[in-house]
Amino acid sequence: MRYTNWTKIPAIMPAIKTVLDFAAPEFASTFSVRRYVLNVYRLYKVGLLSLLFVVTAYLLLRMASVRRRRALSLMKPAASF
Repeated sequence: MRYTNWTKIPAIMPAIKTVLDFAAPEFASTFSVRRYVLNVYRLYKVGLLSLLFVVTAYLLLRMASVRRRRALSLMKPAASF
């Protein structure tokens, strides 16, 4: 039977256990982190997809801010001499 050692990382793991106990008590008692972490290829896939999501979100926000700045600069009245 696989299990999670909830005291392995002193501050983080007990906090996660508390949240899981509150949200889903039966799930917390049978949850195994090993199943998700030891599969290296799944870990790489999740990591790369997360990185892709972050980069895409950054680029979309950057494009929106550049468009907004460009639109605001076009609205400014021309300087009169």
